[in-house]
This record gives sequence, structure tokens and C-alpha cells, in this order.
Amino acid sequence: MHKLYYQPEGHWFGDCMPFGKDGEFYLFHQRDTRNPAPLEKGQPFGWALATTSDFVNYKDFGETLQKGAYEAQDQYIYAGSVFEAEGEYHAFYTGFNREYAALGKASQVLMHATSKDLIHWDKSEDKLLLAPQPGYDKDDWRDPFVLWNEEKQEYLLILGARKLDGKKLQNGCTVHFTSKDLKTWEFQGDFWAPDLFTMHEMPDLFRIGDWWYLVVTEYSDKSKMVYRMSRSLQRGCPGSRSVSGQAEALHCRGEHAGYLSDTQRSPFRAAGRGRKNGKYRGRTESNGYV
Repeated sequence: MHKLYYQPEGHWFGDCMPFGKDGEFYLFHQRDTRNPAPLEKGQPFGWALATTSDFVNYKDFGETLQKGAYEAQDQYIYAGSVFEAEGEYHAFYTGFNREYAALGKASQVLMHATSKDLIHWDKSEDKLLLAPQPGYDKDDWRDPFVLWNEEKQEYLLILGARKLDGKKLQNGCTVHFTSKDLKTWEFQGDFWAPDLFTMHEMPDLFRIGDWWYLVVTEYSDKSKMVYRMSRSLQRGCPGSRSVSGQAEALHCRGEHAGYLSDTQRSPFRAAGRGRKNGKYRGRTESNGYV
């Protein structure tokens, strides 16, 4: 039931992961009952799906990427991304179990599923799990975004993370993996680690015209969506602004490094991944965007 913005009846709409093809938009999202409270204090959820061609009329498919069993890693399915490659559709997502932290297990792990029609999904289960790497918080490791790097002929996966560093709180970072086949992934370390925010969430990376944009949500300084922009992926120190236009004082540490492509991006996708509260989700290495 909705007037202008889509909202499933009886639920809060969260973390939209849009995919567009042939004039149809597939809006994967979380449906939070907030009963008795939001997110991990409420009822577990997977990814639901609504489709539209005009953002006025919607078709509801319910929960299509199903949450796991109560004891499973993906008790909840948190944010991720959807794309088409290697002859099928892929979803990389965050599997979260609210009981795991107390058991000393990683509560957030990156997981993978495939589909032939964007509606019916097969999980890779234990065949592909990207767990938190040494030196990073095993309970803050989420929101994978995958794109094809045309220049290097490989896939790039970025995600939001937090370093294990008790000396400071501003240790949020964006990290990255690379792969040639979407099956075997190599961890490449920090993509962007500016020591400015306590956590990075919902990273996104895209190009509009002559500019490359790196977008990340932070929640330690007014919970803003912060972006970086540059005409070059090799050199320079681009300015950074919040979505409101407020300039951010970020420090330049050297050359930029980027892995970007316009391949198979929808207009909705290029605008960024959304959240109910207006936050969105981008990348670099320690010698890159800062």
C-alpha cells in the first residue's frame, strides 16, 4: 500500500538493492516488521522483491532470497548487490546471525546466490563464504558491491568494514576482493581507509559523465552519505562533500586507484543504493581515495 513511495503493508522498507533490465526494475529489499524492535531485535528477514516499469505500479513477489534457519549464518539477510554475469544473475549479500557474536563466531559473513530469472535463487552455501579477514572486526563486515573491471579483466568486490584497532574509534574502512571467475576471490586489503569514521556502510562506485564517484555511508558524524569525485583514477586529490553539499576536510595521501566500469549499470543503480532513512552506499586502497 503506497501513495507515492512504495511500502509493503505492515513493514518498513530497507536497503534497496535495485537491478534494471529491458525497462523493468527489480527492487530487492528488506522488510522489517520492527516487532518488537528494528533489525536484530526484531523478526529475521531475507530479501523481498517488487518489480516496476514506471515507479507507480508495482508487482509484489514477497521474499524471494529466503532467510536461513534460525541457527544458520544467514538468519538475517542484510544488504548486498545484484548483477548479471557468466550467463546468470548473482546476488552477493551479508549473512547475519544475531546469536553468533556471543558464541565467538563471526556474526557477519559475505554470501552468494545465483538465479536464472531474478525470482528463484540458489544459495552457494559453504561453497562461497567471504569471512572477515584478520585485523578486521568480525561483527562489522557487510554490504558487498560487485562490478567488472574492464581494464584488469577481473571482478571487484567492495564492502564496508571496521579495523580491529583499540587505539582509536575512527577505524572504519572500505576493503576489497578481486576474482577472475566469481568463484575464487583474493583479498586485496583496504580500498579506502581515511581514519575519519567509525564504520563504512553501503559502498558504491560508479561513473557519471567525466567523473568517477565513490560513495559511502558513515554513522559517526551526522550519519551522512559522503562521496568522493575525480576526473582521473590515477592522480589528484578530489574534494569530498556530503549529500547536503557540505564540504568535508579529507586528506590526500597519494595516487588514486580505481576499478570501475559502466557495464550493465541501470539508471537506478547509477544513482546509488538506497535506505529508508536516505543513506546510500563506494571504494579505494590505502594509497587511493582518502
